[in-house]
Amino acid sequence: MYHFYSEDLAQKSVGELLALLEAGNLSSEELVWAYAERIAALDQAEGGPQLHAVRELNPDAFRIARERDWERRTGKIRGSLHGIPILLKDTIDTGDMTHTTCGSMSMRDHRALEDAFIVRRLREAGAIILGKNYCSEFCGYSSLDAPNGYSSLLNGSPRNPFGPGRLKPGGSSGGSAISVAADMTAASIGTDTAGSIFEPAYLNGVVGYKPTVGLTSRSGILPVAMCQDAAGPITRTVEDAARIADVMIGRDEADPDTIRAEAFAEGSFLDGLEDESLNGKRIGIVKEGYYPSMSGTARLLTEQAMDRLRLAGARIVEVEGFLPARILAAPNQHPERLSNEVMDRAFKVRFDYYLASQKDLPFSCLEELLSWNRQHPENIPIGQSYLELVAGYGDQAMMAPGFTAARMNDLDICGTRGIWGTMDHYRLDALVLPGLEAQGIAATAGNPTITIPAGYMKETGPVGITLVGDLMGDRELLRIARACEKVLPARPVPELQ
Repeated sequence: MYHFYSEDLAQKSVGELLALLEAGNLSSEELVWAYAERIAALDQAEGGPQLHAVRELNPDAFRIARERDWERRTGKIRGSLHGIPILLKDTIDTGDMTHTTCGSMSMRDHRALEDAFIVRRLREAGAIILGKNYCSEFCGYSSLDAPNGYSSLLNGSPRNPFGPGRLKPGGSSGGSAISVAADMTAASIGTDTAGSIFEPAYLNGVVGYKPTVGLTSRSGILPVAMCQDAAGPITRTVEDAARIADVMIGRDEADPDTIRAEAFAEGSFLDGLEDESLNGKRIGIVKEGYYPSMSGTARLLTEQAMDRLRLAGARIVEVEGFLPARILAAPNQHPERLSNEVMDRAFKVRFDYYLASQKDLPFSCLEELLSWNRQHPENIPIGQSYLELVAGYGDQAMMAPGFTAARMNDLDICGTRGIWGTMDHYRLDALVLPGLEAQGIAATAGNPTITIPAGYMKETGPVGITLVGDLMGDRELLRIARACEKVLPARPVPELQ
């Protein structure tokens, strides 16, 4: 079935592949061909699982791989990812032969004029852009009736490799997580505004890291809400997430928030990673509100994972008074509510600007897109009700009197009386938010998160634990995550041929 893909390559991490490349036991061209074979077998072949994780291969990947191989033979190493193929979420611009469709039929022929900032950094580090992953249409802003992970390009969703068609794939970076779990690539890049790395990493048994908002540039990426948007790696190991973070995190003059990245200009996210211990670390967990929403299996696996951390020396602190959880557990007793208004209004303004900057589309703003889709109903098999809702905010969507108040309310719930207040009060090194109900909380507050595999049962699929760190505490969070990874069950591998 396979010519290049073999057991010797199966489920190898970026670090392991780099070792093979450096030893001369593997070429980058062979690796690209191996992943191309794997994608064809699992994504496209009749009789296969048809996971629909990869939307498009970069036809230049083979040529670039040969170039990286020649450079390696002649002693020119571009950087820490030299010769490693990486897939990108299809909301990230590439100035090459691949398209950037944002998961939408209406943009199926769109090609960006230039690379996104983070893509330039990946290429400068020697990475090979292998292609694009399927994603939720416009990061979930299509129809209010859209299924989990839905893309109109598929008229459906990518398929979780642990139970294709049965288990949720996760959104909106579902294809990126699935491609790593199913070994179509060693690493992918996703984006996250309210859990779009968190959820698919959890559901597909891989590592998903969302940095503190502002550390990774958003230039050349479909925007939702800049106060919450971040790009981050989806990998097999925490070490790989740290290695790619070293490349992605950096100052971009076109994205003023990335001034924060200058705090990480010295040193590496790999520094001290292997030496970290859980001994004495204070790790909080919020059970109220979140445990009842989880299956019995997920709760059991989470409890077993926390027991492992405790045995490794961590002090596990059960958190009380976490407002977002209390609202979920007893809504009648807590009138405070989070609102979609900030994200929806911000998306309207940013999306209009994004569409206006694209030169090959037959529409230049949201209203024109809606009209175009009505004239081409094949583009919207399940409608466009979410886009229509957002369009109703008008051209001055962020100038509404309640916009600032809504943002301050969200930060009060998720930050002051949520993550920030909790971490300060309990003097936590990290906070675990179990299950999936809390995926938007850290995103709203801007804190870094990392989801790591914590267990697996065939009936219910993988279960992860998501660790939240302090704002700008990314290095500490990654070190704690690596210490956790050492004592948690091995990452599950789907049973695919």
